[in-house]
Amino acid sequence: MRILMSMRDPFPPQRPDVKALFGRYLPLRGMRTDLLAETTASTVPHDSWPAGAAHVFQAGGRSRFFRLIGAAWFYCIGMAAHSRGVAAIQVRDQLFLSLIGLACARWRGVKFFYWMSFPFPEGYLELARSESLSTSPLRRLASYVRGRLGEKLVYGFLTPRADHVFVQSERMLEVMAARGVRRDRMTAVPMGVDMASVRAASITPVSDHRLSGRRPLIYLGALDRARRIDFLLHVLAQVQADFPKVVLILAGNANEPGDMDWLQQEARRIGVSGSVVWLGWLPMEQAWRYVKRAEIGLSPIPPGPLYDVSSPTKALEYMALGIPVVGNRIPDQEKVLRESGAGLAVDYDTAAFAKAIAALLLEPNLAQAMGRRGPEYIGRERDYAVIAERVAAVYRTLLVAEPPLGTGDTAAPTAGCS
Repeated sequence: MRILMSMRDPFPPQRPDVKALFGRYLPLRGMRTDLLAETTASTVPHDSWPAGAAHVFQAGGRSRFFRLIGAAWFYCIGMAAHSRGVAAIQVRDQLFLSLIGLACARWRGVKFFYWMSFPFPEGYLELARSESLSTSPLRRLASYVRGRLGEKLVYGFLTPRADHVFVQSERMLEVMAARGVRRDRMTAVPMGVDMASVRAASITPVSDHRLSGRRPLIYLGALDRARRIDFLLHVLAQVQADFPKVVLILAGNANEPGDMDWLQQEARRIGVSGSVVWLGWLPMEQAWRYVKRAEIGLSPIPPGPLYDVSSPTKALEYMALGIPVVGNRIPDQEKVLRESGAGLAVDYDTAAFAKAIAALLLEPNLAQAMGRRGPEYIGRERDYAVIAERVAAVYRTLLVAEPPLGTGDTAAPTAGCS
């Protein structure tokens, strides 16, 4: 069984729901995935994608305008040329290119799936209202137009015509159903962790002099202003009133340089800059070593339509690495923390977060017991090996009909505009 998936994520894939699910575990269950993707790398190793053929557009030194035109042409031609013999065409998060995918699927007589890992129309509208210092008025206007058109496209045209829609969480499924998408044509695939990678890496706590004699808390993830990470700076100030040795590790970066500058200014204004360790972006295994060194993992997700439908990876990674979690009550995160007993789900409120952190700092035995529950729960419910079995079962049901002629054709992985 083979599908062609077009995606907006850069190649080689780093997101675990692409790299682990489609690249590692679905092939073990008879599900091969050919990719259409972009990269800014000058060369692409031929074995970068083990699950099928990789057709990659290399942007090179082109200007932004010519890169966009070239990429659009690549995806349009790629979907038509490389869809011969596949059982389905799947478009991941590409709003306007999904029309090409749908047209090619109907032309080929195969199924069309849309994979929605994030509500991009709502995301564009949020960017139009952004407080980021780096967002120009012209960019806000363009984001507003893309958001409004995206809403009409996704909810009014695309999802009613797709053979199936994969969404990020049960909450997203509920929201989509309220917009009129049929429940029997949707499957929620929440985020997970590749536990085989965690075990194979044998993660050990990092040795960092900045953490010596301190009680570290950690946040993994984006530091964009829209994520409101200044919330954690206020939480830190409250916790330090009773636990002066607490230090906050921030492992991540912001897409806009102005957002990072603003956050560092906020740390100085609040008076906690000396208790924040700024790591920037780190390779996954290196970031995990800091998680192992921390006492508590923090997962604040700004509540609202944009993030309520998300499935936060950071809380799952903390759990997989055996540290307790303090997170707020968005649906998927609250469900995981409640079912696992591996952390505390509280209101999105600085006093509530500070109180939960203090409770775990005061009761190390309680914190350690919660930490021990995390790996067992992830292994049972959110390991990508487990998720892959569930997703493969959905694909098998959707693709029970005989595949079109030519399915037996094979394609060697390729790089470049093929």
